[in-house]
Amino acid sequence: MTTGHLLRACLFDPRTYPGFAWHLLARSVFSYGQSLCTSFVTFFYAERLGLTLAEVAGLVAVSGGISVVAMTAGTLGSGFLSDRLGRRRPFALGAAVLFASGTAVSASAHALPGLLAGAALMNLGIAVFSASSQATVLDILPERETEAGRFLAIVTLSQKLPGALAPLLIATGVTADEENHTLLYLASGVLGLLGGLIAFCRVRGCAEPRRAASGGPAARRPRHTKTARHVPRTARNTQHSAARGIA
Repeated sequence: MTTGHLLRACLFDPRTYPGFAWHLLARSVFSYGQSLCTSFVTFFYAERLGLTLAEVAGLVAVSGGISVVAMTAGTLGSGFLSDRLGRRRPFALGAAVLFASGTAVSASAHALPGLLAGAALMNLGIAVFSASSQATVLDILPERETEAGRFLAIVTLSQKLPGALAPLLIATGVTADEENHTLLYLASGVLGLLGGLIAFCRVRGCAEPRRAASGGPAARRPRHTKTARHVPRTARNTQHSAARGIA
């Protein structure tokens, strides 16, 4: 298998599976917004609190512990409620609002309590979005019986690639001063909210290819309905005549 084959395996026609394509876009946009702020949290804390990177390490650990609690609660709670209610998209939008609120709190904070509160809100939103996103993937995954691994790989790339691109902003001097940090977190919140809006407005829970609606293979499947056994009239007349002859 060549590199070209691997790259072509990551491509599909979005017109065939529009719901899946929109979900990938929503996931990518949200993940990019998430990575913008989480990649620079140590520099951000050091600048806002007036500490060196070595001094801020312990505070980052405290923030990480709070984030673990928030993510655990968000993941388990939203997953349970999403299944009970049978809804995915409202949770994606609510998660985006939580995340955007957390970035706004962090962007305006200049003390540790505000920074910790912003981190808790952001990670709660990330957890809720991740849970609803994974559930949506299971609902709309195309060709699950024949190419599930291929499409799951595409889903993973849609989340990992944005995270790998975020550190490239270091070259643009994003972490140079307070104004850039504020702008960075606000832009992160806008992207997260945009990802949630895409998931809420455009993603539909259907894994069937669009061509099936216009006479494709899925549209030509025979309908299995219960019908009464029909005996032609000529056959009934023949049977009655034979019965009279026997009698």
